[in-house]
Amino acid sequence: MSSATPAPVGLLATACAFPSTSRSITEVLSDEDVQLSPDAFGRLGISSVGVSRDGETGADLALTAAETALSAAGVKGKQIDLILDYTVLPQLFLVPVWNLGNKLQHELDATNAFTLGFSGGGTSNFHVALRFATDLLRANEHMRTALLFGADTAIPGNRVINQDEPVTVLGDGASAIVLSRDAESDIVLGTEISTDGAYHDVSYIPGGALNHLDREDRTELYRLQIDTERLTRAPLAQTLKRLGDAALDDAGRQRGDVRHFIFPNLSAADQAMSAAVWGVPPTPRDEANRSRNGHVQATDLVLNLESLTADDACARGDLIMVSSHGLGFTAGVTLLQH
Repeated sequence: MSSATPAPVGLLATACAFPSTSRSITEVLSDEDVQLSPDAFGRLGISSVGVSRDGETGADLALTAAETALSAAGVKGKQIDLILDYTVLPQLFLVPVWNLGNKLQHELDATNAFTLGFSGGGTSNFHVALRFATDLLRANEHMRTALLFGADTAIPGNRVINQDEPVTVLGDGASAIVLSRDAESDIVLGTEISTDGAYHDVSYIPGGALNHLDREDRTELYRLQIDTERLTRAPLAQTLKRLGDAALDDAGRQRGDVRHFIFPNLSAADQAMSAAVWGVPPTPRDEANRSRNGHVQATDLVLNLESLTADDACARGDLIMVSSHGLGFTAGVTLLQH
């Protein structure tokens, strides 16, 4: 067995795609008949969200993001060895035979790629997909390039989560990452992931999949819910700290070596909690992304990372920690070197 140091794997390019239209938070609240207190507005910190037009699908946004990222990386479709889907919310009303990875394979002429997908991990799907793809590229010298993507559009009537005690407001969008062996920047130093099955149903749909889809008089059955009482008992901060420490230890680094932190755009309150784990404030850059786009699942992390690396404050060699708690059931931390 070879003891050679694994080839570095890093992000060649990232891209995000959002709908050309948006709705203000007040319009979304009116659409879903939700009343918010001034305190709730402050906790959310969301002013508007992207909303797909009639006929505009998550597949359209995913293709745009993928084409943009591949162009920036200088990679052609036939050079892709793996297409990996980190979409969180099932598209097209939970229809189980729809495979967006294969659609992109066809549209991009990626005939040499095979496709896989992960779901169920919330925003932390980003870490699960990145860990799998990174390990695969490191382990197999015949695999050089992977395209990772996510495309999330909210189910109608499901932007405000929860309606009685809002946790977030969902926007539509997609993102893509081109990952490659022998990359020279944005190197993946490591990813730590933790899953706690005790919280598998903190996020749920009361109606249960397609059981009552014909009940137009019971639309609340298909409103995604989060059990906030149980969520408050989940050790979110402790888990993030444990995973972050493990990632740093494995990379031979220390907390003081990390210059930048990336968190999801779930809400202002959630970003403040995540930032407090490492004793740093949320950045104006992330606050602007959250306010303008709302929560777009794993695309939050790509958007915030893209904004950071476009900023002169992020220098070559800086360490970046990307983290998400996944509502208690799947948490992840990735350490990158810009």
